[in-house]
Amino acid sequence: MWRRSDNDPAASGGFEEYSSAGLPTQRLTPLNPAVQGGDETLRVAFKVFRSTFKRWPELLTEAATFATHIGRERLISISHSADSGDGVVTVWFWADWTDDTPSK
Repeated sequence: MWRRSDNDPAASGGFEEYSSAGLPTQRLTPLNPAVQGGDETLRVAFKVFRSTFKRWPELLTEAATFATHIGRERLISISHSADSGDGVVTVWFWADWTDDTPSK
């Protein structure tokens, strides 16, 4: 079981894994320097590109163009899936809390 470790200021908002006996076994801390330093001005955001009519190269080009626009320092990853002819590409990125980039 993972629990947020808010009680430890050194953990900077990380998570701790607890065994069935309730003893901490592992700690995960955020890798993003802004979050790790306690400056929680960033959030994980995403933008979804979905289509049943566009071919994969066109759909992937749209996602790649958006990812290029936000920049490599903000990009987390790009994922894709297909279901019944519906292609979906999701761009995951770091955004400011005040950033109004759509997460759709």
